[in-house]
Amino acid sequence: MKKWATTLILNIGGTKVKVEDIGIKRGIFQGDSLSPVWFCLALNPLSNILNKMKCGYKIEEEQRAGYCLSHLLYMDDIKLYAKNQKEIDSLMRITHDYSRYIGMNFGVDKCRTVTIHRGQYQEKSITLPVDGSENGLIIEALQRGEMYKYLGMEQARRTENAVIKERLKTEYRKRIQAICKTRLNGRNMVKAVNTLAIPVLTYSFGIIPWSNTELEEVKRMMRTSFTKFKYHHPKATIERITIPRKEGGRGVIDLRKCTLGRSST
Repeated sequence: MKKWATTLILNIGGTKVKVEDIGIKRGIFQGDSLSPVWFCLALNPLSNILNKMKCGYKIEEEQRAGYCLSHLLYMDDIKLYAKNQKEIDSLMRITHDYSRYIGMNFGVDKCRTVTIHRGQYQEKSITLPVDGSENGLIIEALQRGEMYKYLGMEQARRTENAVIKERLKTEYRKRIQAICKTRLNGRNMVKAVNTLAIPVLTYSFGIIPWSNTELEEVKRMMRTSFTKFKYHHPKATIERITIPRKEGGRGVIDLRKCTLGRSST
């Protein structure tokens, strides 16, 4: 990163003004709309390096035949996959070295390892060398019964779907009721539901499998709250809630349509 640099060019009245090279030492300015893009650009080479190592698990699906899954990366959250201890050590070392190269701190206190050997859970920690010292960074193993969060989803040996669903439904109900208590007019109330409550559930779509029955239960929960706070008449048609306003409905986003056909009965 010591060799990274950029230049700024300003167009003033048709005249281009170019500044001298600006060295990039560490960090990204926060609050700027370009910050997330710059951050992803800085981490994208790491993804390319990990892909070239050909570690991880091969996917046998027809559309992705031969693809090797070694990591999942979202912003500064990364999850590494490997078939054996040697591979995971290599992936961890590359990730650690790259983080140091771009000036990022490796958050060891937030990292955990999960080792499954022949279906049996094993508690194995990983030690990363620091500057050739034997006393390196130790990544502790995830304890039995313990879970960690990746993108807000509790996981261990597998994604804890039941636990996550209950937490999401509780938060969804809480937000729906909070919105109804504000006594907004119908239009603004629906807009608040679509922007504040609905995303609580849609964030999990594609990660957590929701059945049509479960989605109907959630929609029933919403209708009950609407009826309680007199936003929906008990004898009014149910379908009207999700029909667009320009067609005479209320305009609430239909959760079943948001799943893009991935839900099952």
